[in-house]
Amino acid sequence: MVVDQARRELIIRPITPSGEYLMNLEVELGSPDRVSELVNLIIECGGELKIIKCIPNPNKCLVTVSVIDLRAGENLVETLSSKGFLVKVTGDWKK
Repeated sequence: MVVDQARRELIIRPITPSGEYLMNLEVELGSPDRVSELVNLIIECGGELKIIKCIPNPNKCLVTVSVIDLRAGENLVETLSSKGFLVKVTGDWKK
């Protein structure tokens, strides 16, 4: 858990199995109606959605995704980008 008093946020990160590769993505949706499309694409690419947080701007979501490895994460980012999502990797780590 992380407490950010300045932003008045409590961030809870998932407990994951050892060896799991996680990525934090910042995804601009273009429209809040695309959230379900985003989730479906993550699943179709073999990723497992851990956390999704849509921030006050309804066109942007912060997503934590579990993938097999770095290459699988790169494939996910490429797929989302090819479908018109603006994607930025904001952090990744191996548990």
